[in-house]
Amino acid sequence: MGWPGKGRTLGQRLALARIDRANAGLTFLLELLHATERVRVDGEVSQQVGDDAREGLLLACRGPAEYVDVQLHAA
Repeated sequence: MGWPGKGRTLGQRLALARIDRANAGLTFLLELLHATERVRVDGEVSQQVGDDAREGLLLACRGPAEYVDVQLHAA
């Protein structure tokens, strides 16, 4: 669905909804990355994910962050 009207067109509301979803995904990825870091620092070796997984999470954060940036500047 879209955002409430408030003087916005349907296209603007849909764009804001997509930005909102991308931001929610980014927030989730960052929370997951933070959790892996906490386990790396305070957890057992058997609980830890590897450096490659943490690097993958960092790279996964770039996509939604760049999307939100581009969309916000276009708005």
